[in-house]
Amino acid sequence: MTDSELIGIAAKFAGEFRTSEDCVAGGIAAALLTPTGRVYTGICIDTACSLGFCAEHAAVAEMLKSREWEIHTIVAVRWEHSGSLRSLSRIVVAGQPAQC
Repeated sequence: MTDSELIGIAAKFAGEFRTSEDCVAGGIAAALLTPTGRVYTGICIDTACSLGFCAEHAAVAEMLKSREWEIHTIVAVRWEHSGSLRSLSRIVVAGQPAQC
């Protein structure tokens, strides 16, 4: 899978929405690829009480639920209020998997 394809997967989940007066989610989305070829995704949660978390953490949590812990590549994208997307980060760990 190419980095562009992984960014495209993350982009499908990016899009800010409000769940309550004190919580906004989805402004940033992440996708990660494992050495086994599986893809895991996550979105950020921003709360007024600081209990939210970032999209990358959400994707890693999904990966860990499946008892995988090696990351090949992880990307994050931000939804802009104009409706456009901006790639925030691309971390490639190929050949030297990051272990959590």
